[in-house]
Amino acid sequence: MLEIPFKDPVEIFAIVVFTMLVAPLILKKLRIPGIIGLILSGILIGPHGLGLLEKNIAIDLFGTIGLLYIMFLAGLELDLNKFQKTKNKSFIFGILTFALPILIGLPVCFYVLDFDIKASFLTSIMFATHTLIAYPIVSKKRLASNEAVAVTVGGTIFTDTAVLVLFSFIAGSQINTIDLFFFLRTLGGMVLFLSVVFFVVPRLTRWFFKSYMGDQSAHYLFVLFIVFLLAILAQIAGVEPIIGAFAAGLALNRFIPHSSSLFGKVSFIGNTLFIPFFLISVGMIVDLSVLFNGLWALQVALILSVVALTGKWLAAFATQKLFRYTVNQRNLIFGLSSSHAAATLAIIIVGYQIKLIDEQILNGTIILILITCFIATIVTERATQAMVNSKSTPDFLKTNKPERILVPAVNPQNIDKLIDLAVIIKEKSSELPIDVVTVVKDTEEAEKKISENRIKLQPVIEYAEKLETKIAIRTTIDLNAASGILRSAREITANKLILGWKGKTKFAQNIFGDMYEWLIERYNGMILIARFLTPIKEIKELKVIVPSHFTNNHGFNECLEIIENLNTGLKAKTTLFGRNKELTIASEVVEKLNIELSFEKNICEKHEMLSLETLEMKPTDLIIFLASRNTTSLYNNYMAQLPARFDRVTNDWSFIIVYPPQKLS
Repeated sequence: MLEIPFKDPVEIFAIVVFTMLVAPLILKKLRIPGIIGLILSGILIGPHGLGLLEKNIAIDLFGTIGLLYIMFLAGLELDLNKFQKTKNKSFIFGILTFALPILIGLPVCFYVLDFDIKASFLTSIMFATHTLIAYPIVSKKRLASNEAVAVTVGGTIFTDTAVLVLFSFIAGSQINTIDLFFFLRTLGGMVLFLSVVFFVVPRLTRWFFKSYMGDQSAHYLFVLFIVFLLAILAQIAGVEPIIGAFAAGLALNRFIPHSSSLFGKVSFIGNTLFIPFFLISVGMIVDLSVLFNGLWALQVALILSVVALTGKWLAAFATQKLFRYTVNQRNLIFGLSSSHAAATLAIIIVGYQIKLIDEQILNGTIILILITCFIATIVTERATQAMVNSKSTPDFLKTNKPERILVPAVNPQNIDKLIDLAVIIKEKSSELPIDVVTVVKDTEEAEKKISENRIKLQPVIEYAEKLETKIAIRTTIDLNAASGILRSAREITANKLILGWKGKTKFAQNIFGDMYEWLIERYNGMILIARFLTPIKEIKELKVIVPSHFTNNHGFNECLEIIENLNTGLKAKTTLFGRNKELTIASEVVEKLNIELSFEKNICEKHEMLSLETLEMKPTDLIIFLASRNTTSLYNNYMAQLPARFDRVTNDWSFIIVYPPQKLS
């Protein structure tokens, strides 16, 4: 017989999963964000609602995992190159979002709410914390690489760490445990923790991924282990486990590209199971009955909420003015940083347990959590939608044509590297497969060759399955490979063609060979000719050469989008080489079209300074050369010399030569 509240693990899990499934679907029809739906569902089924579930150890377990998962994903999705550039901005935002709520909250609590000084100080530092409740919205809208997000996430770590350390001193003073040993233990713990994060974890991860290559299940379990190991070590060091989870994301950041199937698994499991569990658990702590315990209880809750939101809004406003962000970016910062949940709850509950605050403050804080989570979610949803909508491009720059990538299997032994490239540059919203084509000459042995090619391409199919990538194998019969590739591209309306570098040929045939020259002249879509001597996932820096006047190409923006996908997928530093004029235009196009590409400039005013011979290359560098076709007015002597230069100096380089799409007349 069923008893309420449900205590059987199967019943509990069934109710929670049903709630995760139904609540967002119902509230989506009412245009209410799914995150709010999950929090409301937690209120409804929790001990202060219908009482179907009580907040027991099972709910706490999955809720804690969900919170750690949010912080881990924040670190994993962070653009480290952009974060490195914005670390000073993150620090400034961290100070603002830490100090302003405290400066506003302390006098309000002491003079308006008539709390004693310790209770006032504890409550005011609670205003400074925030939990990235709305981060899944940013992640879903693919805005995690936006500078405003990087600044907010960095500021979150600073302010939450500062608050939790400060709180440990306040709590310690209440129970008289602060002494020299406390400081030495905290310092020693932090040194040990940081050593593991920056030295042990990267080496261990590199070894594990190489030793167990292809075992996706083992990779995921290893990642999960690292997250919780660092969460434990952070706790030992004297800071909250959420700091350890975020550090795990940073430590594993470069090992898990966004384009990898492992990243997909990590995101999918977190966003589908653990994070919704956390949001439901947040709702379960909300007790709406406190609003009916008298006018004073309601006043306390509203005053606390107004103070908390005002402090966070002022911090976001000041950050916008200091760094010249847009209104949407300001709202995004406010939305991400205004929700209070995990750290806030931890501080208030511990404060209540050690009798620093009373039940009224505790109940008021619980209502504050509900109000701030609602407002933060709505503001973030609207800000991200506005930013996505602003990514509109002029008609002559934008094509509504579905992306279709064609990879000719000229050399089946090296095609896996080209598949890797295709996976990274492929638009994540595209559900079309990557097309792989083989061309068989029209002879009497054509049928036999087709069967042989299918056998040769079987490893390609298996490799794609490991990457969890859809591919479509095509075979065509034609007079020669070039015409067969071109015909296949036209049949499927492919707009990107990826070719492997053929290696050195007789100079009279040109370094590309007759087939490539023939395709470059006749195929109007984007062409990428690539060679990887280093596995593409180990690339750490992109060096992009932008020749003079190249920005006049119709498809220049699409070249930047390819570089954006490589930059994001590989999490690599990006440097553009070229004249100041071209690099300035590149910056303007990136800003105008909201392309999420952060790059450094290396200004070279003369062609000679762009010489391939002068580039300093490391094995983990990838050179990207933006080239114009000899059928266009932008083709010049510099382009004409390109084959000979690549023949002479690129023996040890990984590179991609990119020909932009041509505008059809």
